[in-house]
Amino acid sequence: MTESRKTNSQEDNGETESTSLLARETIPYTPSPRPTSGRSQSTPDLFDSFNSVSRRARSSTVSSVVSTSIEIVQGHLDKKKFTILLAISFFIYLGFVVVFAPRTSLARDFRRYHNSKLTTSEVYRIYLDTLQDDNFMHHHMKNYTNFDNSVESLNYTIKELKMLNFEPKIETYYPWVTLPEETDVQMLKDGRYVFNATLMEDSLSNQIESSGFKKGYHAYSPNGEVRSSYVYCNYGTLRDYKILLDHNIPIEGKIHILRDGLVSSGIKLKNAELYGASSVLIYSDPSDDGFVTEKNGFKSFPNGPARNPSSIKRDSVEYMFDFPGDPTSPNFPSKSKDMERLSPAGKIPRIPSIPISANEIRPILLELNGKGIKLGDGDIDGYDYFCGPSDEKVQLNLLNKQKHSIATINDIIVEIPGIFSNGDIIIASHRDSWVFPGGAANPGSGSAILLEIARGLSKLRSKGWIPLRTIKLVSWDGETTAKIGSTEYIEDFATNLKNNALAYIELDNAISGTEFHCAANKLMENAIIMAAKSTSFKGDEEWTLYDEWKKESNSKQIQLCEDPPFSLFQSHLGISSASFQFRNNMNTDAINHLNSLFDSHDWMKHFIDPDLRLHGTLASFSGLLTLMLGEKELHFFSIHPYMKQVYERMTELSKMISNIFPHDDELHHLSQTVEANLGLITWQDSIIFDNKVEKIYQESFTDMPIWFGFKKFKLFLSLQRMNKKLKSFDKLFVTHMGLNDREWMKHSLLAPNKYNGLTGDILPGVHEALVDMNRSRVSKELTILQEQFENVRKLLA
Repeated sequence: MTESRKTNSQEDNGETESTSLLARETIPYTPSPRPTSGRSQSTPDLFDSFNSVSRRARSSTVSSVVSTSIEIVQGHLDKKKFTILLAISFFIYLGFVVVFAPRTSLARDFRRYHNSKLTTSEVYRIYLDTLQDDNFMHHHMKNYTNFDNSVESLNYTIKELKMLNFEPKIETYYPWVTLPEETDVQMLKDGRYVFNATLMEDSLSNQIESSGFKKGYHAYSPNGEVRSSYVYCNYGTLRDYKILLDHNIPIEGKIHILRDGLVSSGIKLKNAELYGASSVLIYSDPSDDGFVTEKNGFKSFPNGPARNPSSIKRDSVEYMFDFPGDPTSPNFPSKSKDMERLSPAGKIPRIPSIPISANEIRPILLELNGKGIKLGDGDIDGYDYFCGPSDEKVQLNLLNKQKHSIATINDIIVEIPGIFSNGDIIIASHRDSWVFPGGAANPGSGSAILLEIARGLSKLRSKGWIPLRTIKLVSWDGETTAKIGSTEYIEDFATNLKNNALAYIELDNAISGTEFHCAANKLMENAIIMAAKSTSFKGDEEWTLYDEWKKESNSKQIQLCEDPPFSLFQSHLGISSASFQFRNNMNTDAINHLNSLFDSHDWMKHFIDPDLRLHGTLASFSGLLTLMLGEKELHFFSIHPYMKQVYERMTELSKMISNIFPHDDELHHLSQTVEANLGLITWQDSIIFDNKVEKIYQESFTDMPIWFGFKKFKLFLSLQRMNKKLKSFDKLFVTHMGLNDREWMKHSLLAPNKYNGLTGDILPGVHEALVDMNRSRVSKELTILQEQFENVRKLLA
């Protein structure tokens, strides 16, 4: 009994204790204020002991509940159900991410994927700000116009590019060139020398004396000494010679005196040789300078803006409009001094020639007064512009002596790799000069602008910029004599350029006046206009280059981008090309003494661009255009303006066909078929295609949610397909055989003008065949165009 009561009592006590603990677990404990007095520091804190017991009890209970819950879940769920639960949770999470993920465009994805840190608008802004904040033009111009030789110019350009953290690459070639040793012109009467031309320009007091050949000369002019009577043949055009022949003026076997202008020096020599000239003298007539002449009251340089009458225009007489570059290595690069070479015959003249000043041609021309017929007019004082010929007792003795040698030229190439593997943008100028020191307009201005563009691009690179397409900056060598540097490079890298190059921009003779001029493939017209609208003119934020350009064009009633390019990249490879410059406006601008010692830094500083703001404008514009072409996801080309220009030219040539071959129904039908096909491309296919391109471009900038990934991929494929079509469009007009008698020019739509050698020509094959009145060639060229236009329609479909 006693043990039983004891046991019961223990059970009761245990139950009471459990109940007490449970109460403490479930009822929140609010401690009373703890007494602070009457308690020793060594005495255990009863309140702390109580809280400790309470926490242990609470922890045990929570663990018990969790453990029990897990046992319950495990008891009710098998592994299959647990896996399904996890999968459902994952998809819920994924759905949450998809719904709330940021929307992005295809354009932004390109840059994000390649870790490019700048948006397109930021790229434009940083580039323009860099060129406006600082201006190194004065530094570059002063250096380029004071070098004593081409080696100094080469080393300076490399040094400046390296300072901008670029790694310039040198491409070296070994062309066959001619170097002057002696030129001489003397006039004789009755066998006695009465006048000896110095063939030298006046020395200026502040001008550094050149260490090179000081007399005037023509590159690639053959050696020879000629004594003969002479005749004045105006500009030496085919029309001028026809007039002389129509008036029975004896011109064969005589020295022909020609004035500079209208056609290139090479064309003049080609025509003179065709009409029996024994040699040629070329001078610059002041009347061809426009309004700013001494006759109109202007002082001559260095005292004023008019032409210095002693200036001599050095030039090349190579037939570079037919076969540019080294005449001994057509279609292949001159990579070795010891390589096998071809004869230059047919690519350079066979008769000698020399340039001469207006001052020193005067006593020679005065002897022609009253003889022959009047041919044109001009500003040579006292000369009435009679053609002659001179009396047999009045003769000229002309001596031209040049050394033939293998030269070394060095092209400088800087490459900025892009995100896309093809679609390269090439921007270039040349740095070789006719005179050292000198060459402010040509080549100093273009070389200085190229270095400023490099500075702007270098700043972008320092900000983490990666161009969408590769950009190449090129400084050509050997361009003055025959466009050797660019031609050798084209022949050396033809395959790579065909596959990868998208556009070529040229800056030769960049600043020689104040009138903006553009000669471009109209594929780039919209890009050019947009870049001009985004470029302030001479730093004026309220007036853009486009405003200035449009004002000039309206005053002369000409369209923007009307002139086709004279570009070897265009005519040989079908790479869309453009060239830009500020040229003489023929009204208020000081005269540019092209290829003369007077093309100096002083001339530029005092008469053309004192603060070099025109240089800055062109650097901003051309660099911005390069970025616009290179940074746009879809090639910035528009086919309709290009085809419209070609169509207008085709209608002109169709009228010529009707006039020259009025009864040839077969040729008329072929011509009408080609014109009709071209009309469909111009007024239908190209417009539809350009609209498609614009739509795809706008979609590439449209933000899309992540679940539109497949649509984005389809858009990417469409963009790539359109880019491929745009890039290959102009190359469809490249033929393997090239143009008649000048196979190096291979483009059917655009090539250098065969009859002036200075500008580009549209549909040159048909044009040249019509000038020659060759019916079979006209038919052949039209057939080629018909096939090409059919291929274009397939491409645009």
